[in-house]
Parts: sequence; C-alpha cells; structure tokens
Amino acid sequence: MRFLKKNLPSWLVILLITSIGIAIVYIVITLSTPEPLPGAFDFTISVNPESGSTQQGESVQTTVNVTLLSGTPQMVTLSASGLSSGASAVFNVSSGNPTFTAALTISAAASTPTGNQTITLTGTGGGLTKTANYTLTVTPTSQPFDFSLSVSPDSGSVQQGNSIAQPITVSLTSGSPELVGLSASGLPSGTSASFSQSSGDPTFTSTMTISTSPTTPTGTYTIMVNASGGGLTKTTTYTLTVTSPPSSYTVTFTQTGLPSGTTWSVTFGGTEKSSTGSSIMFTVGPGTYNWNVSSPIPSGSGVRYVASPASESTDVSLQTSQSITYTPEYELMISASPSEAGVTDPASGSYWYSAGSKVPVSASPSAPFTVSLSASGLPDGASGNFRPSSNTPTFTSTLTVTVGESTALDTYTVTVSGTKSGYRLTRWMLDENDAGSANSITVNISAPHVLLAEFTQPSVRISLDPSSIDVPQGGSSSLTVAAEEAGPERLSTSFTLTPVVPYVIRVYARDIEDFAVAGVSVALGGQTKTTNSYGYADFYVAAGPHNITVPSQATIWHQSGSVPTTHADLCPFDRWDDGPESTRRTITVSEDATYTARYKLVLHFAGSLTYGSELMAWPPGQIHYFFTGTTSFGSEGTKGYVESTRGTRIPEATVTAYFDITTVLERFTRSGTVTTDNNGSWSIDLYAYDAITRMNRVRATASKDGYVSASWSST
Repeated sequence: MRFLKKNLPSWLVILLITSIGIAIVYIVITLSTPEPLPGAFDFTISVNPESGSTQQGESVQTTVNVTLLSGTPQMVTLSASGLSSGASAVFNVSSGNPTFTAALTISAAASTPTGNQTITLTGTGGGLTKTANYTLTVTPTSQPFDFSLSVSPDSGSVQQGNSIAQPITVSLTSGSPELVGLSASGLPSGTSASFSQSSGDPTFTSTMTISTSPTTPTGTYTIMVNASGGGLTKTTTYTLTVTSPPSSYTVTFTQTGLPSGTTWSVTFGGTEKSSTGSSIMFTVGPGTYNWNVSSPIPSGSGVRYVASPASESTDVSLQTSQSITYTPEYELMISASPSEAGVTDPASGSYWYSAGSKVPVSASPSAPFTVSLSASGLPDGASGNFRPSSNTPTFTSTLTVTVGESTALDTYTVTVSGTKSGYRLTRWMLDENDAGSANSITVNISAPHVLLAEFTQPSVRISLDPSSIDVPQGGSSSLTVAAEEAGPERLSTSFTLTPVVPYVIRVYARDIEDFAVAGVSVALGGQTKTTNSYGYADFYVAAGPHNITVPSQATIWHQSGSVPTTHADLCPFDRWDDGPESTRRTITVSEDATYTARYKLVLHFAGSLTYGSELMAWPPGQIHYFFTGTTSFGSEGTKGYVESTRGTRIPEATVTAYFDITTVLERFTRSGTVTTDNNGSWSIDLYAYDAITRMNRVRATASKDGYVSASWSST
C-alpha cells in the first residue's frame, strides 16, 4: 500500500481500494449462502385433499404425494403426528423412492374428541425432511331416531254421557324428529277417543278426549294409547273408570268482592235464592239450566257492584260449581251550567266506570262569547257605523258618526250599548272543587264524582274616547269604543254629539314639480279620503283643533318612450308648503283653508347611454374616454338626459361619472362631474396618455335638491 500510495495518484489508490473491498464482500456473501449442487437429491410432499371430516368411530381417506425434484431417487419414509386421542393414521405405502403416491386412512375412535385438529404428515429420506398439513374435523356419531310416550295422570273417572280430557306427551329422546301418529284402543262400547293433535314431530303434547255415552257400561277399563312413527311403536296405558250419574246434583254459586253483609241472589232454573254470605246452593236433577245473578247491586250513593259472569247456561252433569266475581263501579255525573250554555263530551248524564278508570271529558260553549255594539239616540239624518260591530272582548271598535247636511243644529246624547251573547267555559267543578279551566279534564275513578262544566258570560265594561264630538253638517267624525272584559259591568255609556256648521278644509297632494298626485290617502278629523285626479280631497270639519296625516310615500305613475311604457316610483314625502316637515300635523280650524303636501320625484337616466374610447390626433398617442348620452358620435341633437318620474327633463342636475380603466401601464379610476343643461342633457369626457386594454366598469350618479338621486352602472 505504501508503494501504491507513493507512486500512484491518490484518486487511483482510492479506486483500487474500493474495488478490492467490493470483491471481498462479494466473496464473503457467496461463501455464506451455499446453493444446492446441481443433481443433488431433493423432493416435495403434498396432500390432496388437504382436509376432511368423519364421525366418531368412522374414518376418512386422503392421498399423500411424494414428488422427486432433482437427483437420484432415495428412500423416503412417511409418518403422521398431531393425532387426537383415539385417532390413528395408516399409510397403504409407508415408504418408497420418489416419485410415488400413498393412500392415508385416518380413523377416529368413538372417544376421539369432536372438533378440528391439524395432522402433520412428514417425509424423511436422503438427509432431508419435508412436511405437509392435513385438517381433520371429527363430528359426533349420529343417533337413531327414538321417542318416549307418557300420560299423566295415568287414570281418571267420568260419568256416563260425559267426557274427560287427558294430556299425552310424545318426547324426542334421540336422533332427528320424524312424524309420529297417535291412536287409542281398548275403549269400552259407546266410547270414542279424539286427539287435539293426532300427529306431529316430537316433542309435542296432544289432548286426548274420551267421550262416553249414556249407555257406556260402568266399570274400570285399561285403554291403550299408541304412538307410531319412524319404524317405532310405543304404548302406554290409561285407566278409565266409568260411573253412573247421580240422581241429583248440588250446584254451588260462590261470590267474592261484595262488602260483608250485602244481599245478593241467584235465579237458577226459575228458582231464586238470596244470601248475605259467600255462597248459594241448589239441589237439582240432571239437565241443563239457565241462571243469572243479581247485578248490578247498589251499595250506597254512587257505588254499585257488577257481577262477572252475570248469566249463563250450565249442564249440571258437567259442572256443579260457579264462581261469581263482583267488582265495584263508581258513578260519574256530568252536567253543564247553565244547561243551554254549552255541551260536554260525554254528554251530560250519569255514567258508571270501574275503579282505576281514567275518563277524559271535554266541554265547548254552544256559541263563542261575543259582545255586539249598537248606538241609539242619533238625530234625524245622522248614522253610526261600528268597525267591528262585534267581537270577543277585550277589543276596540271605531264608531264613525256621519251627520247629514239637514241634521238640526242641537246637542244630542247618543248611547252606545253592548249586547252579550254566547258563553265561555269558566271552570270545571269536580265534587264542588275548582278543577281548572282547560278545555278537557281527565277524571280518575276511585270514588263517585260529580263533574260540572261552568259556563259564564264575563263582565264587560264599555267605554268611549272622546266623550263628546262636534260633527259638521255633511261630515263625519270618529270615536274609539272599548269593550273590555272587566268589572264592574257597564254595558252602556253615552257621548255628546253636536252637529255644527262645517268648514271646508282642502288638502292637496302635489309633487316637487307642482303636478297633482292622485290616490293619496289623507286622514283629517276622524275622516279618511283619497285625493282625486286633481290631487285634492275636501273635508267638512267643525271649528277647533284637528290632525292631518298623509302617507310617507306616494306612488306616482308615468308613461314614457315612443311605445308608451308605464312605470311607477315610490316618491317620499318632502314637506308641507307652509313649512312643517312631518307627515302628521295639527291645525286649528276657524275658517275654510287649504293645505298642500309635497312629494319628491325620482331622477332617471334617459336616452341611450354610451361609453367608449377613441385615439386623439394630438397629443400623439393620447386616449380620449367619453361617457355621454349621445346615441352616436357627433349627433348633438340626440344627447341623453336626466328626467324625473314625471318625464320632465331636469336642468342643473349634478352628474358624476366614474371610470375603472386598465391600460397598458396601469389600472386606475377617473371621474368627472358636470351639470345638465337646460334640456337636461349631459356628457363627460376624460383622457389618458397610454393605450387602454380594458374598460372594467363605468357608473354614474345624478342628483338635485328636491329629487331622489339616480344611479347607473355598466355590467
């Protein structure tokens, strides 16, 4: 290395050292991973199929394949391991030179555990060991079908002409269910047997009914009950004793539920017996009898006891006892007060319910409670109109009194009256206790109850504001009538009406350009009128203070264009001509007078608005921007203009235009402001010194005192 380092360039020394290291690593790796020598003996072992199933005590087969992969064949021996207890494995060929095949038989003993197990198959030979796995599933040994037959109790007694029922059980004891049929033999004469289920798959239960006739001989008989199915027959015995019927029977009725000492009775076959005890007995001959017990039995106010069952028909040869259960019922009495005021559901009446019942009851008035208003004492030629004339208190109504032109000038007392009708559910009274005023109530039945739905007409107090009015002849005025649900009740009150010589108050509605505004609603002195086509409404009022009210906006219509187009603007109130700026004002009337309400108009851009650019000759390269109302370049007579709602061209309006421009060098905003000429026309020109690439947006506004401003924007 010293020689190399001394006589060779350093880069070459590094290259040689690196190459030598790689060679050493390659040799080491190669020596540590030996490869099979070509032609060396090798084989594989496989199993097909790789899994199988057998029952306990049975066996299953599979095939083991030993395959030569390379070299000269050498002896390979097969073995199996991993078998569960009681299991064994036998190869028909336990060794051989590959390639060869062996049949493997795996046997499970009766005691071999059920479930899955993995068996390892091993092939050993030529110094090599190879394995393969086989999965064995052991299942329980199938059992043959078997069943048992039983009857319990295994004996019974029946009178001649009667029948007896006895359960028969067929139980599965092993194997899978198969159909089993039932039959009976050994029956005495005049007797038959039937089964509620004559066949079925065990396990099941059937009722055997043995019916005798009046001629069946008395005595004890052994009846064979047979069950056959699945190749099997099972038999059991049932001992039947047939007796003759008695010449008479004692029939006993037993009651429960009645309070001690309560008298109850039974009518049996036309004979009635009573008792205060728990039982009543009858002695009768064979036969069928109709009977009924006393029900219901009163037990104090609002309580009774009801029997169950209350009546039936009984064959005494089959039944000699009958249990009667009395349960208490309580009376619920429902009523409405006054009876004509409303209805209940259930309707008024008496009802009986068992203890623990929950009874919903609702109520509604026959008609809703309302108060109707009327006026009396009006002079000739005068009338009164209520709006509304009736309603449910509490409410207010406007009474408009109109006086005719010929009504005598005098002072009159007018009475306003309220008439009540209908009712309102005030409350429920349950056993004389307040139970609330909800529309429905639920009564829990645990004792007798009295439920009353109380309907009333609440107290109403009528009041007026004002208490006196002066009404001009030919005019009208209004009062407010309040019908309040309150006490003490006052169903009438009065006001003073004085017809007077009227003054005429004319109210105009005009716009800022002094055009009449029709259809404006004006209120004055309790009267409301609408301005006519001349823009005014006349009111006839008495002397004194009055309020005038006009709306804050008026709708003004206009037609424009060569093909008339009708549009409307909402124009806001501006002021009264005599100064006030509120839509509501107070005047004092002492003579005829005129008042004018002014409304603003809305400005509009009219004509064909255009915008664009053109290259100017001087200065060189300057761009000229214009925004104008002209419909074409150089057409001075067709300039656009600003107009109002009325279509009037508006001079001295201020128009401002804003340009959002992108040029070669920048994006900027230009603006300009002009004043419309006497014809309402306008135009705005701007310029720049570099070429425009895009006009992003143009917008404009127009404004003038007394008008609502207009705005316009390009898309």
